[in-house]
Amino acid sequence: MKIAYVIAGTFDKESGVAKKIYNQVKEWEKQGNKVKLFCFTKRNVVDLLTSLDTEVIKFSNYVSFVLNLFLCRKVLKWRPDIVYFRHYPFTLSFYFLFKKLPTVIEYNTDDVEESKLTFNFPVRLFHLLTREFINRNAIGFVTVTYELEKKLKKYNKPIITIANGINNNTFRIVKKTKNSHKINVLFLGSPNQLWHGVDKIYYLASKLPDVNFHLVGIKDKVALKNVHVYGYLSQDQYKKIVEICDVGIGTLALHRKKMNEASPLKVREYLHFGLPVIIGYDDTDFIGKEEDFILKIPNNEENIKENINLISNFIRKSKYITVDSKKIAHIYYSEKEKERVKFLSSLIT
Repeated sequence: MKIAYVIAGTFDKESGVAKKIYNQVKEWEKQGNKVKLFCFTKRNVVDLLTSLDTEVIKFSNYVSFVLNLFLCRKVLKWRPDIVYFRHYPFTLSFYFLFKKLPTVIEYNTDDVEESKLTFNFPVRLFHLLTREFINRNAIGFVTVTYELEKKLKKYNKPIITIANGINNNTFRIVKKTKNSHKINVLFLGSPNQLWHGVDKIYYLASKLPDVNFHLVGIKDKVALKNVHVYGYLSQDQYKKIVEICDVGIGTLALHRKKMNEASPLKVREYLHFGLPVIIGYDDTDFIGKEEDFILKIPNNEENIKENINLISNFIRKSKYITVDSKKIAHIYYSEKEKERVKFLSSLIT
């Protein structure tokens, strides 16, 4: 197949999203497909993505991006068999693209609920009024959770759920912490994402002053002496931090987006690194499975306060908890992308 992968937004850092896109493309190519990445953005694009066959299409501001009908002409000129579109709000150019080429949308979040947290009222109203034009012209959907799949069933189009994955070639970690008396907790995130629940991590840290908390990707100024904030770091840069950590914290406030299920990339990284995890949601890859290396707490606003002793005990035991590699074999791209490509192929044959 000849696949055009279309993305839009900000991709100037080696984020979890950038790594996901890169790994998807590499796996599709391994399976014999020809793939070209079309990136619509205002900024420069991280080297990780430009190392692929990538066409960067710049726009000056979002108003012009929405109204410009011709920005997708390079995608059309390439003549792909199918377009794989990472969900983005409506633009005239994308609408025209969907009309001209068979397009599958990948949904990674509930855009309706998330818009309440990220858009002002006029922008959110525009999004709610125009999202149907995009969805109704897609030939199918890929979601990362069964919860999202249920919300898209109303369109009566082919749909498949494939949870987020990780590259099994990512560096391994030799934990250096069993001989240390200090316990270290890791969080990988991004600023201004209310559903991450970073405020809850600060509360937890205030109750566990003898535990160190390391927050990568967060820019806050924090008064707590046991909280270490690093801002953005590449994977190579945060490797040394991972090596001293005992446990990872996943998403703790998904309820703020009215969601209960997710498959965050950071949690897959933690598990790959051998770190047990604390999560506040149903993880798509582990629904119905009880693993001793995953502590799942309720998905509500008081989940840290009401489970402080349970969390504290898990953190303190984490040095001696082993992540069984056989039980996480299904989190890797090598398996997930075979399923995705098979689905794409079925839509055009």
